[in-house]
Amino acid sequence: MDNLKISEKAHVIMPYHIRLDNLQEELRGQDKIGTTLSGVGPCYGDKVQRNGIRIQDFVSSRFPKILKRVLEEKNKIFEIYEKETFDYEKLLEEYTEYSKALEPFVCDTVNYLQDSVKQNKKIICEGSQASLLDIDLGTYPYVTSTNSTIGGVLNGTGLNHKQLGEVYGVVKAYSSRDGEGPFLTEETEDEELENKIRELGHEYGSISKRPRRCGWLDLNALKYAVQINGITALAINHLDVVGKLKTIKLCVAYKYDGKVTNKFSSNPAYLAKCEPIYEEFEGNFEDVLESDAREDLCEQAQKYLERIEEVVGVPIKFIGIGEENENILFK
Repeated sequence: MDNLKISEKAHVIMPYHIRLDNLQEELRGQDKIGTTLSGVGPCYGDKVQRNGIRIQDFVSSRFPKILKRVLEEKNKIFEIYEKETFDYEKLLEEYTEYSKALEPFVCDTVNYLQDSVKQNKKIICEGSQASLLDIDLGTYPYVTSTNSTIGGVLNGTGLNHKQLGEVYGVVKAYSSRDGEGPFLTEETEDEELENKIRELGHEYGSISKRPRRCGWLDLNALKYAVQINGITALAINHLDVVGKLKTIKLCVAYKYDGKVTNKFSSNPAYLAKCEPIYEEFEGNFEDVLESDAREDLCEQAQKYLERIEEVVGVPIKFIGIGEENENILFK
């Protein structure tokens, strides 16, 4: 683990964040967001309220004092809602041990990465979540608590826009969503088909373990992601999954107020008035695992991929055709 570097600027999710997450979802009732209940939102809430505990505080002598102040505030909230409070001494003892274990890996990652740039090292930044879950540009409030679009790379690393190179958009050959929120292309009419996609794609939340909602690829939404992220090429995963279906749908436009539009908006009120316009493609290309290059794919798979490129306007550079690392085709 010598190569592990933890940013000193990262914020620590504490047990009270997890309890607050559960409490907030409980209070939302029917309007719940569908969070993973892992404390992410409340932790980011403390961050923007300048009330968070950073790693640089966590591993310092300041930690006991900061924890005491923050915990007093959180316990008052739990008392109001008649929830169990946290014992300061017990929490301090437990998390002091964690801080000792993590301290050797704490690093000023901004300078570390900038030094790496000067040394002409290659840097890959992998984004979590998805563009429509971005706190600012996504389908608010059904979003995550941070910037999961390209801006998050800059804010999270300290790299600047001039240092960005290729931007790859990773997308499935179908669509899925974990939690609540707008999902125009969700397969709601054929439950058996949705379940088949879910099982073939192993579509269960990595943290929540909940069954994900599944449906068809929405090219209006994908174009939106391409625009706001400056995506230069796409990586299409799970081509083998849709290849096991008899017929595949692709959303190429919306019908809004009786008119055809290619406009996507993250405004849920707008999306509620939109109907997806589909084109259908022949599936049954289960032999994709036998392909060594994109040119080897069958005609129906080629047509599907070419239509995505045509509508979205960027090339597909990587194609995932199976579960193994080597099951990737490069263009």
